[in-house]
Amino acid sequence: MNTAYQIEEGYTRDNGTIDVFVETNDNLDLGYPNEFASWKFTCKNKEAFDKRCGKSHYGCSGIKVTVKLDGKEIK
Repeated sequence: MNTAYQIEEGYTRDNGTIDVFVETNDNLDLGYPNEFASWKFTCKNKEAFDKRCGKSHYGCSGIKVTVKLDGKEIK
C-alpha cells in the first residue's frame, strides 16, 4: 500500500536565510497518494522557518508531514 506524504526540507545559507524544498504525493489534499508536486520557497531566518513549517506533524488530510532543517528532522 502506498502512503501519502509531504516532506519540507530546509537548508540554511551562509547569510541566515533558509531555502525550503517541499514535495508531496497528495497535492489534492485527499489523504492518499494522488498527484505528485514539488515547490520551493525561502524563509528570511530560523524564526520565519519555524513559523511557516513548524515541526513534523500530520496535515489537514491526515498525511504525515516531515519537517527537516539541515538534514535533521524537527520533532
